[in-house]
Amino acid sequence: MTNGHEDYNPLGQRIFWAIAIALIAATLLVFSGSGGLEAMEQLVVLIGLPFFVMSYFQMYALHRALREAASEIPPMRTRRWKKVLPPEEHERRQDDDDDETEAVVEPEAADERPVMRDPYVEYERVRPGTLAARTGTARIGKLRRNRPRPPREDE
Repeated sequence: MTNGHEDYNPLGQRIFWAIAIALIAATLLVFSGSGGLEAMEQLVVLIGLPFFVMSYFQMYALHRALREAASEIPPMRTRRWKKVLPPEEHERRQDDDDDETEAVVEPEAADERPVMRDPYVEYERVRPGTLAARTGTARIGKLRRNRPRPPREDE
């Protein structure tokens, strides 16, 4: 990381980091007395804990992506954007009228802003009405549907 993510690592940097890591480990083991090894173990846990937690987030994201790829869950809904063109190209297309696609000079959404909720959590919608009507045990609705209509007054 210190060399800009290049493949070539200068010899001076490699030597510096090897000596720095060795000095930190030696300092913990020598100067902490009998608890040197315990201090080293605590340091490893302290440094490794964030990576351990992040690995669980990665496992969850991978599991969700695999379920989405297998079509077990719907794909995440995102906003669609209109095509953005440079001002010169936009003016040329307006003059020619040969392109039917809608393009803009500045970024603009093609549709309304979606309602942001977790698409992977199924929410139960409460239907209006009585408990019997919601659970399907109501007989009143069936009786009313089969009842003949009353005659109109104008007939």
